[in-house]
Amino acid sequence: MSQSCLGIKKLILVLIFIASNSSLYSQWYWQNPLPQGNTLRSVHTSKSGFSTVVGDFGTIITSNDNFNTWELIDCGIDAFLYCVSFPNNFVGYAVGNKGTILKTVNSGMNWSKLTSITTEELMCLYFSNSEVGYIGSYNGKILKTSDGGLTWSQQHTNVENSLFSLFFITENKGFAVGTNGLILFTEDGGLNWIKRDSISSKTLRKVQFLDENNGFILAERQFFKTNDGGNSWLIYELPVDLFFDMFFLNKQQGIVIGSNIYRTTNGGTSWIRDSEYQSKNFRSINFSDSSQGIIVGENGLILVTTNGGIRWFSKSMNVITDRPVHLYFSDFNNGIILTYLSGDVYKTTNGGVLWSKIGMVPSSGFINGGNFLSETFGLAVGPSVMIC
Repeated sequence: MSQSCLGIKKLILVLIFIASNSSLYSQWYWQNPLPQGNTLRSVHTSKSGFSTVVGDFGTIITSNDNFNTWELIDCGIDAFLYCVSFPNNFVGYAVGNKGTILKTVNSGMNWSKLTSITTEELMCLYFSNSEVGYIGSYNGKILKTSDGGLTWSQQHTNVENSLFSLFFITENKGFAVGTNGLILFTEDGGLNWIKRDSISSKTLRKVQFLDENNGFILAERQFFKTNDGGNSWLIYELPVDLFFDMFFLNKQQGIVIGSNIYRTTNGGTSWIRDSEYQSKNFRSINFSDSSQGIIVGENGLILVTTNGGIRWFSKSMNVITDRPVHLYFSDFNNGIILTYLSGDVYKTTNGGVLWSKIGMVPSSGFINGGNFLSETFGLAVGPSVMIC
């Protein structure tokens, strides 16, 4: 059963608190950045235009119009959510720390917490259909359900490596990858997991197959490709970067993400770095078709593409990019913010819904704090003190 929570509390830059004198009920709303600012760690998108993103402090946001608008969902928990998967347009699952397993049956609008058989961090999941699914843990355990998450059984892996990605190429044949170059393979639906020869000593972050033969594995600074179902792998060196996720549209076109975005059009032989979005700490990427894709990451970052990753556009809005050091409201609608490094001054006249820059404190250094006595008179404190 769902539990109500207000667990989205970290990295809050500007929030408006609404309280009623006649009621003890209160609610916080993100104002900057939008739609929210917690780190986003996993994304799923579908051809129907529906997308779900999960992240820190129980963050779940959904869009049903091809990334144009987003709704922040009351998730029922405050756990960090590491992975989300939808086997169809309605049924989805999400996992995270504290053994958290969530399920939705209405496209992510409501979530219920499932009974878990562990309190370990659950890092990845893969569902073959709405009933059969697998979860990989931080300590090498794999859990399986055959009844839509009502019950779970622990499968024998005989490893303690952290598992970061699962992928099944048929109903029974699947792979799991993790730390220290670990590759596990099953051909009996997880009854037995076999440790394959290591192809790297690095952490393997993602495994993806296009069909039974052609697949890819992403390491932190390496990329591997197979055309024989994983029996052998070709090794490619990636640019000097730290990578977290990848998505291949076909045998030739793929994208890897980490602190930057790299795209290949020749199966990984060479990579092109995106020139617009760099050093952004991207965490997850997914495509609904050969054109529509989405990337999410730290501080609520959302990027989308409509041309297969050739060009990306931001769907997260961060009007105030500097750290606020002082907030003043003269009444419910009119407020002012001072910022730390730039000394920029922002003003709202509609209760924080919109903020606009109105000036800058003429200081020779950063601003430590300030105080406003009215809308037109205030003090800013830093290397020098100015009357604003």
